[in-house]
Parts: sequence; structure tokens; C-alpha cells
Amino acid sequence: MSTPNELIGEIPTIHYFDLGAKGRGECLRMLFEDAGVQFVDRRIPLDDKWPSVKKGFTGIALGLPVVELGEKRFAQSIPLLRYFGKKLGE
Repeated sequence: MSTPNELIGEIPTIHYFDLGAKGRGECLRMLFEDAGVQFVDRRIPLDDKWPSVKKGFTGIALGLPVVELGEKRFAQSIPLLRYFGKKLGE
């Protein structure tokens, strides 16, 4: 039987805003936690440094959350939940 990380390919990195409250990235964290997926949780402060960080995400989406799997980047909360839910059988 495959481990959850084998089902999705590797260890994902979730990039989302550190708002001090539950936001759109929280649902991805909950999915991964529930499925037993090991992941890197990168919370980005929403401050004056955000514009420079945002430049690294050009061509993907206008905002966060973004999930990285190796060289690939995926964006948008609902499509991410659908994609990983299907991969994990959740």
C-alpha cells in the first residue's frame, strides 16, 4: 500500500498568508493532515515584503495559496482541494 506522499509524488510545500486566523490555505493543511501527508508549511507575512515575494509567483495566480510539488506550482484553493482529494482518494 502506498503512503500518502507516494500517491501525490513527493512532499508538497504550501505557501499562504500568515493572517493569524484561518484562511484559504487552512483547508489544504487540514486535508493533508487528515490524509497523513507530510508537507512543508510556509506562511508568508502580509506586510511590506509581500510585493517582493509575490514576484516569485508570477505566471501562476494573483494570490495565495500556492502548492509546490518539485518544479511544479499549483494555485487556487478549490481546484487544489479537488486535485489532491482525488489523488489521495479522500
